[in-house]
Amino acid sequence: MSETENTRIEKKTRGLHISKELMDSLKQGIHRIIFEEKKYLVKDYSMKQLAEDLGTNARYVSATINERYHMHYAAYVNQFRVADAKKLLAMPESRNTTIEEIGELVGFSNRQSFYTAFTAVEGTTPHKFRENKTKAPQEL
Repeated sequence: MSETENTRIEKKTRGLHISKELMDSLKQGIHRIIFEEKKYLVKDYSMKQLAEDLGTNARYVSATINERYHMHYAAYVNQFRVADAKKLLAMPESRNTTIEEIGELVGFSNRQSFYTAFTAVEGTTPHKFRENKTKAPQEL
């Protein structure tokens, strides 16, 4: 790694000394645990718990997510939750499932956090998203 890259990473990680190799390893572990093991579905799965599962500390996890994914922990987790919610909202067989229930199914702890995250990712509310996806073809 070049000296310039080291300096850039160190500045972004507020003085933490994290090697590129460690950051790369943490990135792989974060993706494996959050996405592949679907920990994003667990409402109270915190960055602290993720760090413990990775055998490191939360500051290193936070720095890695910020540097490698260009977002914070909640945004990283919420992108997977919103993707799952979109699938459920668009399914005709989930028409009788409330939007709040869908939010809970994908890991959100309450309606407000679901609406806020969904709107931040999609630019529309879950309700409007569902309406647009479930319109009959003749209504389009």
